[in-house]
Amino acid sequence: MPSQFVTSATNDALTAQVNGLEEIVKTLQAESEKPQRKVTGKHISNDHPALKFCDLCGIESSMGRNKCTEALMKVKPLGNGHAYEMHQGEEGDKQGEEGGGKTWHPNWLGHVDKVVNAMFIKEIIDRVCNSEKCRRESLNLKAEVPDEDFNMQVIIQCTKDYFRNIHKQAMCRSDASKAQKAERKKEHGRQRACCTAVTKSRRATAVIYKKETGREGAVAMIDTDFASDILSYSEDDLSEDTLTRRAKSGAGNSANMVVGLEWRSINYVAFLRFLTLRQMKGTTELPLQTLTKQAPSSLQKSVAKLQKGALEQINDDAPSSAKKNLPFENMVADSWRNGHPDMEMLEGVPWLKGFWASLTETI
Repeated sequence: MPSQFVTSATNDALTAQVNGLEEIVKTLQAESEKPQRKVTGKHISNDHPALKFCDLCGIESSMGRNKCTEALMKVKPLGNGHAYEMHQGEEGDKQGEEGGGKTWHPNWLGHVDKVVNAMFIKEIIDRVCNSEKCRRESLNLKAEVPDEDFNMQVIIQCTKDYFRNIHKQAMCRSDASKAQKAERKKEHGRQRACCTAVTKSRRATAVIYKKETGREGAVAMIDTDFASDILSYSEDDLSEDTLTRRAKSGAGNSANMVVGLEWRSINYVAFLRFLTLRQMKGTTELPLQTLTKQAPSSLQKSVAKLQKGALEQINDDAPSSAKKNLPFENMVADSWRNGHPDMEMLEGVPWLKGFWASLTETI
């Protein structure tokens, strides 16, 4: 083929590519020149440093966020329909005093734009703006609000969002069923956080244990959803039987109370307790025999408690992992396997069988 034809074809291909790139550049330039809509409200934190909700309602604002919210929800609207009540002996605002001689009573169950609530929000917005202006004009004070947020629309949106947050919680508490559901969700969140923390420490210890012993599956058995639920409880609510069993087990007054899982074998739970004790003792580098000799009574009592738990503290749900993990056969109690012949399980971890017995023999 003549060289001029090859060169011509190559030039045509390059020209086509350049034209295509020019079109792409033009499209990108057009997109970049379009006016961008500023998003406010949704991505603005409700933790605005100058929000005056607590101050206006006569509540100490130095408390933590949760305590402030709890205290605010206890504020009830006035029976006469007024937005605020004057402090005793006050006829008007005290210039320069937070709260201005008034204690405000918003209606958390009402709409954010209702008269009383609208007045309350306007008062907050005015105080936020005035306080921030004074700070910015002073040589000795530092601004509390970032420059990009010091905008009337931003402050209004932020204030209303904070009000709506309290409104939502107040509405849930006003409905018994919603309040119970919210409390259960809160309790589940606490339990989940505890289980996650325990599982994390166990997994780290299991990694070392696997390297040390060569026992496959030690890490694969650790799953947050296979751990016991840790309960919150008051010492006054414990029964005599529970207190007696706790004393016999050697557990301290601050020991966690857990809900066991019926499907787990004594060997699997013993292994989990072994990992926890090992991590707590700071003995992650020591072999099993050394550990059990160093802390025989605590390890024995920790595992012995498994056989003495009250029946009401046992969960009879089937194993279910959010990660879709299946338990190994030796992780499951014989009684559970017999009662659930169709349950899916994995083969492996033969060394787990007899783990509990090996602990008692060592001790």
